[in-house]
Amino acid sequence: MTNIFEKIVNDLNLEQKDVVESEDNLYVNACPGSGKTRVLTRKIAYQAIKHDGSLKRIIAITYTNRAAEEIKERLSLLSIDDDINIWVGTIHQFCLEFIIYPFKMNLSRVSKGFTIIDDYTQRAYVSQINNMLNLNLKTYELNKIDLSLSHDFKINEVQYTQVSEMYHTMLEKNKEIDFDMILLVAYKILTVNSNVARNIASNIRAIYVDEFQDTRELQYNVIAKLLQNNPQIQSMFVGDIDQAIYGSLDGIAKSVEELEMLTSHTFQSKTLHGCYRSNQRLVDFYSNFQSCPYEIESRGNNKNDRGFISYDCKVTKEDLPNIIKNIIKEKIESGIHEKDICVLAPQHYPLFSLGEYLKKELPYCNFDAINISPIKVNNHSLFFKLAILYFTESGEKVRRRKLIANDILIILKNEF
Repeated sequence: MTNIFEKIVNDLNLEQKDVVESEDNLYVNACPGSGKTRVLTRKIAYQAIKHDGSLKRIIAITYTNRAAEEIKERLSLLSIDDDINIWVGTIHQFCLEFIIYPFKMNLSRVSKGFTIIDDYTQRAYVSQINNMLNLNLKTYELNKIDLSLSHDFKINEVQYTQVSEMYHTMLEKNKEIDFDMILLVAYKILTVNSNVARNIASNIRAIYVDEFQDTRELQYNVIAKLLQNNPQIQSMFVGDIDQAIYGSLDGIAKSVEELEMLTSHTFQSKTLHGCYRSNQRLVDFYSNFQSCPYEIESRGNNKNDRGFISYDCKVTKEDLPNIIKNIIKEKIESGIHEKDICVLAPQHYPLFSLGEYLKKELPYCNFDAINISPIKVNNHSLFFKLAILYFTESGEKVRRRKLIANDILIILKNEF
């Protein structure tokens, strides 16, 4: 058993190892490139092996589905089976699988069944209401209407209250909820019946929250309800306040004191100072903008590189895609990996056409541009899951296909 633990931590630095082996509740501030995902994965593996055979779940909440998939892949490489006592996914997936599906009978709004609508359906409903009320609002004006609900299911929209009211009336009539309502419904279920929170919490060993700086208030409240009902749950919030980029989407970077007050847990604060991604020159420049100053040290193989910055003000807007294509092609031919090349823009919209152009001109390159969108994708819909299953190759991916198939069965059982 000792050899297994050593295998998990033997390539970690002292700070990372300390986080992985700690049995305390942790508040971890991790600088960019500090190996946060590695630490989170190893901590999951460490606890899974330590409590091998236990049916209590180790829960890891990630901000994106991609992050969850990466952690699952890394666990697989460590020969850790996450089928029994490990669960990794987004907060919305957690709310559906652990709270709403098994306990929906506690809330009349969803007790008789429901389906989750996607953004396309949501926009269609709002457009239909716009026509019914003869408001003649433009698309950008409709997009600004607040369709969210308060904790007690009251309308938040102030100016076009009737639009939001009619929208939610349509949802309820059709036995539907939208993506944002998942958190609200889950939280409401936990509050209307205290036994639900106790039941769920009693079957959880640990809750680890990734990218806590982008967590919304309602997400904190859902997690807090569970922690309050089981002081034995080991909790860890890991992230970086200076990387809080979703403030416009209500992301909140709570302090350790705020978390302690909210969860009734006591936390130990730890910091990962080592950056393995950027050279020291870039790290030093970044430190000028830190809101919570702490020392960051470049520890990667490129730590002493100076880097190269050029400024070209002669390239026209029309020539820019071709220039970028040639730069990418040159870098790849010189041995630089695709994942180490990044294209930035001041707004979203230029990236769509640029991404399509680059994919066409450099078909052998794997671009992420198609995923760069401010529009949320409904990753919980049946058709999305079916598409993922269809395009996931069998063979080495058979285990992932089984997990996706299981998700499909859960949706069919609970929504149809």
